[in-house]
Order: sequence, then C-alpha cells, then structure tokens
Amino acid sequence: MKNIIILLVALLSFETTNSNPIFVAPSPILNELYFNGNNWEMELIFHNYAYFYIDNLDSIRIITSTDTAMLKTTISLQFEQIVVITQDSLMSNLFININGDIIRFQHFNNGWGDLVDPVVFGNFNNGINNSYVNAPKTGQGLAMINIGGDYNPECFLILENNHTIGFPNDNYTNGIFSGRIVDLSHNPICKKSLIHCKMNFYNDFHTESSVPENFIYPFYTDTNGIFYQSNFYTRNFTVKLLIDSLWLFDTSFAVTIEPDSINYYEFLIDTNQLIFVNVERFPKNTNFSLTAFPNPSKNETTISFELPSNNLFAKALIKIYNSNGEIVSILPVETNTSQNKYSVKWESLNYNLTTSGIYYYILELDGQNVATNKIIISK
Repeated sequence: MKNIIILLVALLSFETTNSNPIFVAPSPILNELYFNGNNWEMELIFHNYAYFYIDNLDSIRIITSTDTAMLKTTISLQFEQIVVITQDSLMSNLFININGDIIRFQHFNNGWGDLVDPVVFGNFNNGINNSYVNAPKTGQGLAMINIGGDYNPECFLILENNHTIGFPNDNYTNGIFSGRIVDLSHNPICKKSLIHCKMNFYNDFHTESSVPENFIYPFYTDTNGIFYQSNFYTRNFTVKLLIDSLWLFDTSFAVTIEPDSINYYEFLIDTNQLIFVNVERFPKNTNFSLTAFPNPSKNETTISFELPSNNLFAKALIKIYNSNGEIVSILPVETNTSQNKYSVKWESLNYNLTTSGIYYYILELDGQNVATNKIIISK
C-alpha cells in the first residue's frame, strides 16, 4: 500500500521583532489594515516583549512603494495599546495601493532603519519581497496572526472578512480546504491507508529543511482518498506531494484559500512516473452552498445545495461517509433546468452503521465531486 504525504508549504513572510542595537524603539506590529474606497485604516500594536521602550511615535515614518509619510509627534503610546492610524495621524497623506503594495515602518536614529520586515500583499513583487496573500476585496481587510507566542513571535498576514479596527480580535475567519487524490483511473491511490498532509511555515530566510517542527501539522485522507480541513488560514499556499516517501516530480502548485470559502481540489496522479497529471479546482467560480440543517443532528437532517442557473447536470448524488472513509448512505437528487435549489433529507438513525461522530457529505454531479462539508451526529 502506498502512503502519500502532501506538504502544504505556506510561504509566509514573517514579521518578526528585530533587536538591531541602533534602533531605540520596539517593533510595531501591523495588526490590521482595512480599505474603505480610497481611504484606509491601520491598526498597530506595540507588545510588551519588545526590546526597547518608547512612549510616543516620534521619528517614525511609514513607506509604501510610491509614497512616504511621517507620523505626527502627538501620538502617545503604552505597551499592548491598540493604536489606530489613519490619514489624520500623518503629517502628509500616504497612498497605499489596494491591489498590492509594500508597507515599511522606519525609525530615525542617526539614520533611517527598518523596525520590522516589510508587510507585503496583493500583486506587489519587487523581486526581493514576495506577497503570499491576495489583495483584499470589497469588505475584506488584512490581519496579522501570531503563531509563535508572546516571547517568540512569528507573524504572517491573512485575509479577513470581519475587520475589527481599534478592538481586540482573536476570532479570525478561515476557509475549507478539501478534495480527493486519485490515480489515472480515478481510483483512490491510498486505499485503506492514509494520506499525510503537512503545512510548513517559514520566511524568506529559512530553507525547507530548516522549517521548525512546531510549524508542521498533519491531516489525513480517508480510504477513498478524500481529505477535509475546515480551519485553513486564508492566504496562498504552495502544495507538494509525496508517495512512498518520494517527492513527485513537478509537484508544486498554488492553492488560494479565501475567507469563509469552500475549496475542493481533485489531484490526478500518474503513480508509475510519480508526476501530477492534472489538478482541478471545483467548483470553478461557482458556490454550490452545500449545507446541512440541523447540524449537529440527533436523527434527521436536511442537506441543501444550489446549482448554477440553466444547469445541465443529468445526475446528482449526496454521498455520506464516516470518519473512516466508509460510505454510509447515497442519496439521489432529481435535477432539472427549471430550478437551482435542492434539498434532500437524511435520517441517520435508519442506518445501522451510523453512530455518534463526524460525517462528511459530498455533492457529486455527473460523477464529479464538486463540494464537500461535514455534519456532526449526536445520539
């Protein structure tokens, strides 16, 4: 049996605290950035684990790819205080390109020097600083996550739907990353074994072999080659795949997770040559809104979904799997071109194999899995 490992490598540009002795200020952390039309708001936090103490933001400037502005000298500061920066906080207006930009914080002490690594997002690329998060759409913002703790901060940007400029926010939105890995005959590669997936975090100065182990976590497929992760960071990732401890050739490809999104990928693998044949993302610019209610459920639950207008799908199925990858139920759904909203009831107590736990339900259209979600059965 073949054991597959997917390595999800989040190429994160960490915003770490530097201790260069020529600087006399702690490193500011850009905690959130939100655009409202042509205006922007920025939230900074100066943490108490910084190396130096200051009580104001004098002699600090913000630089973008096309502009520079000094902070006003009237801004006081306390550690762990949330500081909201707008155009009114600056001595001159600062332009930040919503489609992509680089933001640098500098302090003057016998010359200008960066306080932290630059913050980069969107389509900005100068050949040195790379962006690993998309530009925010209307209503979205950027937020900084610290996964290293207070005294060993390792921070990176994500997209965020629920911006909370000026207020603490520990509840970040996530996305669902799910899919299936199959061979050229569309059969699961790892029948009755696990696919082990990892996501590595490292900045531009790490090599892949030096990634700290505490930045790696696994997730698995079931015996049908299906994997499901509900709390994925909302940013861009590079994915690599191993089979029998061997890297596949030309395995790197990009995965983008948007906030509150459901992402289903099908990976087609040539197991003889150890290469990717195709990677397809479903739905393609389509949200099937696959949901179950009630969830959790004690017995009966209604599974609902939407199809594109004037859909041409001839056959729709809801397939329900237990956590071991075994099919519990297959629910056929009749479709037609005159409607796009459908629902089907599942009475879990009618199936002897159903026990309390987590189950996965998959929408299959004309033999193709296009969406997946999970339901909790509590008896």
